[in-house]
Amino acid sequence: MMELFILVSGTVSIVAVVPLGYLALRSVLEARELRRIQHELATLMHDSRAVAQDVHRLQHELRSEQDAAKLRIDETKRTVDHVTAIVEETAERLTEAVTDAASGTAGSPPRIQLADAMLHRFGAAAAAHGARARRPESSE
Repeated sequence: MMELFILVSGTVSIVAVVPLGYLALRSVLEARELRRIQHELATLMHDSRAVAQDVHRLQHELRSEQDAAKLRIDETKRTVDHVTAIVEETAERLTEAVTDAASGTAGSPPRIQLADAMLHRFGAAAAAHGARARRPESSE
């Protein structure tokens, strides 16, 4: 009877060890897979940090370029406003000089010289504006 008890208990022990061995083997395989996934995750985190730094650098460059473009636009607007004021002033004085000359009331040489001086000033202002407008293009 004792022999039967030893035989049954040995058989039960062997049968109980097989699932434990399977679970141990499976745990080892899953631990390897987990280490591989952790390594991939660490690589992805490192790559995402590098991408974030690149994005930050690009945003800074864009912001700098936008600021420079805004300054150029403001300068162009000031130049256009300045030229517009000169043109309006010259047009008024020229119209006045032409009106005076046509009516014959003030056809004196100083008035004509004033009209010539205004045309010269308008031409000089337009030339200066053209030189300023071309300068940024040549630097690019």
